Amino acid sequence: MKEIKLGKFSDFLFLLPTFFLLSVFVFYPFLVGVFYSFSDWNGLYITKWTGFANYIRLSQDSNFRAAIQNTLMYGIVVPLVLLPLGMLLANILHSRALKFNGIFRTIIYLPATISLLIVANLFNIILVYDGILDQIWQMMGHEKGLNVMATVPYMRVAMLVIMMWCSLGGCVVFLLAGLQGIPKEIFEAAYVDGANAVNCFFRITLPMMRPTIMIVTFVIMNGMLKTFDLPFKLSMGGPGNATLSIAMLIYNQAFKHQTLGYATTTGIILLVMVSFLAYLQMRITGGREDVL
Repeated sequence: MKEIKLGKFSDFLFLLPTFFLLSVFVFYPFLVGVFYSFSDWNGLYITKWTGFANYIRLSQDSNFRAAIQNTLMYGIVVPLVLLPLGMLLANILHSRALKFNGIFRTIIYLPATISLLIVANLFNIILVYDGILDQIWQMMGHEKGLNVMATVPYMRVAMLVIMMWCSLGGCVVFLLAGLQGIPKEIFEAAYVDGANAVNCFFRITLPMMRPTIMIVTFVIMNGMLKTFDLPFKLSMGGPGNATLSIAMLIYNQAFKHQTLGYATTTGIILLVMVSFLAYLQMRITGGREDVL
């Protein structure tokens, strides 16, 4: 009994540093954030208590509704497109028949190594009015350019494409690592039993890749829901609020309008939304003990 008690006490001691770091950098900021969301906080002190006024005001804010719509679009559409595309590319790169495998892997992963600020500046040159894209469009026989950055549907599509281009490399690397972790003997046994490539993919690859797919989905979705750099630098949330994200809205509320209590309220809503979507994603992809 003494050995069991000593073992439990030593386990607790090993957990103390992690618990301390979580308390300081996660739990305490969260509780303070909830506390400040019920007030008019200017960053130094609380001017007055507002109760649920910040939350009521937020529900009536058109900028917040636009930011929610755009952020959900980023967090849902990008993973839905990236996962099938990433799985296809990962299977191609995993094939032994592919020549110059290392070169293709480098080309696909290269965009993930570029800073989003550099990416924003690069695509600003391409998409700006009378820029590279407009000039190519006019060379194809059209009188006017597309003017992507001033057209809401075009800019939304462009933002999604740029995000996918930046995130594809990391997605493929994760999925490729998952594929390489599947024992080859399983496929060899399946082929001996008469299975073809399609059967192996749906009955072996996908079930065994489920933990990796769950992690990749969560990483991509989490990054998209908190995206800030790209829409901030590329379009400042425009045209109108077409590319405004919640993270960018929080920045505007806190540092442009100096309403830090209101910005904290938006941050709490973002946390709730991310937590709910993460839970929903784990339920859909089968987030049980056998996939952790």
